[in-house]
Amino acid sequence: MMEKLVTVTTRISDEMLKELKKKTGEDTNKEALAKAIYHYIVCPEAEKEKNLTEKKKKTGRYPFYLDKILREHSDEEKG
Repeated sequence: MMEKLVTVTTRISDEMLKELKKKTGEDTNKEALAKAIYHYIVCPEAEKEKNLTEKKKKTGRYPFYLDKILREHSDEEKG
């Protein structure tokens, strides 16, 4: 049986997308996002982050994994 593929759209800052491409080692937005999504699905640490993400959605803050990326990116710009 062939896997059904869908097209998705999301908003992400240009800087965050550049950082994602750098971390994944991919040249295209599509491949960087696909690799990040695949990693999130198979990573054993993702279950721990999932619980934190669900709690933060209620408070209106960034999810744990995005908050971490944003802080790292902010630290790189400062230092």
